Amino acid sequence: MMNHHVNGGRPSDHDEVNMPGLQGKDTSKEEVNDLKNIFRNHREITRTMKNLPNGIRTITEKNNDNLRYTIVRHVVGMVDRLEEKKDPKIIIQSPTLDILNSTSKCNSTCRNIG
Repeated sequence: MMNHHVNGGRPSDHDEVNMPGLQGKDTSKEEVNDLKNIFRNHREITRTMKNLPNGIRTITEKNNDNLRYTIVRHVVGMVDRLEEKKDPKIIIQSPTLDILNSTSKCNSTCRNIG
């Protein structure tokens, strides 16, 4: 039986220790660590999305204060990247990022509701 939760094994095995799929061509160590924290604790996150006439609204909720801080920092960093047209080039990134990077108008609001 293959263990997908430890480092080692075949190159195609899932590596939850190092998470190489989160390390892009233009990412900082802090960004990668934030992504690792989000992925490791994804079961604590609830997300709802609503289509609006002029875009989408996404609400992300969690009770863990450390995880909340990590997600807010990630969102703020991604908004900055979009404004600067700095694609992190992470191999597992959402196709949505490509769409947002190609548009000339993107309006984001981030609120941390305690």
